[in-house]
Amino acid sequence: NLQAIMKGIHFAAPKLAVPAPVIDLRNENYVMGFADRYLLFNEKNIPAVENLGIDPEKITLVKDYDQADEVVVLLDTPKNKIELDQALQNNYQQLYLRFLLDQLPVEKLPAKSYFGKVLKYIYAHPTLKPQDYQAVAPYLGLDYDSVLFILRVFFELGFVKLDDDKLVGVKHPQKKPLSQSKYLLATNSQIKFVDELRHMSTTTLLNYIDQLRN
Repeated sequence: NLQAIMKGIHFAAPKLAVPAPVIDLRNENYVMGFADRYLLFNEKNIPAVENLGIDPEKITLVKDYDQADEVVVLLDTPKNKIELDQALQNNYQQLYLRFLLDQLPVEKLPAKSYFGKVLKYIYAHPTLKPQDYQAVAPYLGLDYDSVLFILRVFFELGFVKLDDDKLVGVKHPQKKPLSQSKYLLATNSQIKFVDELRHMSTTTLLNYIDQLRN
């Protein structure tokens, strides 16, 4: 029986039999494990990527990336088309598109009726602190992230304020439509972009990238 001990093996990034410059991994259940570099748009996603078992030395923010001719994975989603286009301008040997993570405050905007329901509850319960709404959220028919999103919109529009760390409704606030909230509009735009990026067909996505890079 032939036996041997192998030491010092270094795995390289895999090359396809017919090399393709861009590979769509969005619908796969794994992270391509042998890339030279894993790029992130948002540094808040770094801990989650490290928990996947990826070498921290291979994790780089897109804005800090200055290498060339590497096999690279885009692991999280950009906020908008501008961020995506900037990342696609780099000179990669191969680019794998995963878009696994995001930092969306909510997966979808709460319905307008929930905004009214939350505001009514705030006026009726002026002794609660913002963190108390974690327990209140199920009663309101929302998850805590959605409640926090609504509260941030209300703060921006001047509908609520903090009084001795208590969340209270502003008396006689100026009437403003929810659409006047820049935070709400920006979040809605980001949700739509991320959803489109994750669900557009492979052909459409690869054609867009090909046109941008050529």
